[in-house]
Amino acid sequence: MEEININNFDEKLYYEKLSNGLRVFLVPFKYKKNFFATLVTKFGGKDLDFIVNKTKYSVPSGTAHFLEHKLFEGSKSSPFKFYSKSGTDVNASTNYECTKYYFSGNYNFYGNLKYFINWLNTFSISDDKVEKEKGIILEEASMYKDNPTRVLYEKLLCNTLVNNNRKLKVIGTDQDIKSITKEDLELCYKTFYNPSNMCLVIGGNFNKDKAFEIIKNEYSKYSYEKIDYKLIVSDEPDNVSLKDEVIKMDVDVPKVGISYKVNKKLFNIGLDKYFLDYYLYMIFSIGCGQTSDFYEKLFNEGYFTSTSFEWNEIESHYLLSFYATSNCPLKLIEKLKDYLKNIELKEEDFIRTKKTWIASEVRMIDSINSTVKNIVDDIIDYDSYKNNRIDDIKSLTFDNLLKVKDCILFDNYSTVIIQKD
Repeated sequence: MEEININNFDEKLYYEKLSNGLRVFLVPFKYKKNFFATLVTKFGGKDLDFIVNKTKYSVPSGTAHFLEHKLFEGSKSSPFKFYSKSGTDVNASTNYECTKYYFSGNYNFYGNLKYFINWLNTFSISDDKVEKEKGIILEEASMYKDNPTRVLYEKLLCNTLVNNNRKLKVIGTDQDIKSITKEDLELCYKTFYNPSNMCLVIGGNFNKDKAFEIIKNEYSKYSYEKIDYKLIVSDEPDNVSLKDEVIKMDVDVPKVGISYKVNKKLFNIGLDKYFLDYYLYMIFSIGCGQTSDFYEKLFNEGYFTSTSFEWNEIESHYLLSFYATSNCPLKLIEKLKDYLKNIELKEEDFIRTKKTWIASEVRMIDSINSTVKNIVDDIIDYDSYKNNRIDDIKSLTFDNLLKVKDCILFDNYSTVIIQKD
């Protein structure tokens, strides 16, 4: 196994790629009693159109989430029942980019690991079970329809994008859910749950050699067909699908969101994706975060009671989004639009933010969950683990920050307001 130093600390990451293509990351913690393990497949809500061995397929929106549900029911014994015996938590989640299965606890690690591997390598369903599950998922989808925060996020994403599959709900519409078939699920399991499309990341109190031996032995029980797939991604224009929308829901205080769509081609300044992500996040952290002058001024003037920002990306664009709870949503939108066109960044704030981020990296090394999550996020975002983030943060420069800021055009945006009828 390859030994990798994490941020030049004593903690080590051990990595090896199995012959079946599975990437394994093990982080033993000497002074911890618990453990956290996750198996991730690069198959998420956006992955609906693809080519497998020269044949084109399309599946309904919601298929990845549906498959996650069926993995829990499709095993010979209930994962929840098995893990509850040792007081171990087990669950899964699906987003646009991937599906994650995970367990965490402090007892019976090696037994839990064996079960975990065999459970997720065994998949058997019937038409009857698929139909039965549709009712469960439709009920789950119904609950989300009454959640204003969820509706705001999904509608803003839908209205900002034109062709990209991320404009569709991860869980799917009612019609999508009803149309998913056993054949859709079997196709996607065979294609995307191949070890070559997955990674296993484990942190906690265990012996790395014993854990790795179990992983190799359990995976050796299964044979895998070589799968050559390619995702089909639609071209995305710079314009948004819908400029402004007002939605009536039962909310005490209106919720507002604005999302800017910025073409990646604008950032032709010699920075790779990893460092560009750092600079973009820093721009909005400094300019609009809770320690910014802008935040303090608008909060004190009563423009919002709470706010947050985030940025996402698709293949061709960055999506820079702002959310707030506000009694004057239209005025807040105008304030934000005017401010972003002339956003000012101070070098002292840049230096302070770097120090804050470095301190955060130091703190996170003591957290098993944060360490595992960082590894998974890096694999999904960059296809490799970034093990020297402290040095990378130190290398950021204020000049590059200003160059990135100057590349951003705030021309294409969509707004959504949710307010009482």
